[in-house]
Amino acid sequence: MNEEIKSSLLRISPFIVILFVIGLRLKQKRLTTTELYLNKPISILSFLKWWMGFLIFILLTELTLYHFELLEVSPWNKIVAFRYSHRGRCSTGTGG
Repeated sequence: MNEEIKSSLLRISPFIVILFVIGLRLKQKRLTTTELYLNKPISILSFLKWWMGFLIFILLTELTLYHFELLEVSPWNKIVAFRYSHRGRCSTGTGG
């Protein structure tokens, strides 16, 4: 697995663990949905509005970070493409 993918999975793993523990506690009846303020949406339209708002917020955040060069974006296959384009010379600094 690629190092960037491993790094991404490692960064989000605490959040996945928290969601898993909350789900487990809900199944065990140690927590209730009212304690977590989880309610069904009033309508599908309100549900879609919240998700679209969240999606727009995330995209604007990512684009802003990219614009101010605080977000580093590089293709995951950069090393492989570089190796093939330079006839075997490795750019990773490992000497390979």
